[in-house]
Amino acid sequence: MALPPGRAPGVLAMAIEYLKDGEWGRTWDRAGAPDAVRVSLTLRDRNRPDEQIARRAVFAVQVD
Repeated sequence: MALPPGRAPGVLAMAIEYLKDGEWGRTWDRAGAPDAVRVSLTLRDRNRPDEQIARRAVFAVQVD
């Protein structure tokens, strides 16, 4: 996913994915909420500029 202008320094890439019925997708065009959202970031290590740091977090979506 391309990052918008004005992104945080050091962020090289970002992806947001949505989980529904056991399948991850990059777009959300369904009615209702996804079961979870996964955010992946690729960052530049400022202490080692030729290395990258990858992080991924999954957030459950709870709807009452």
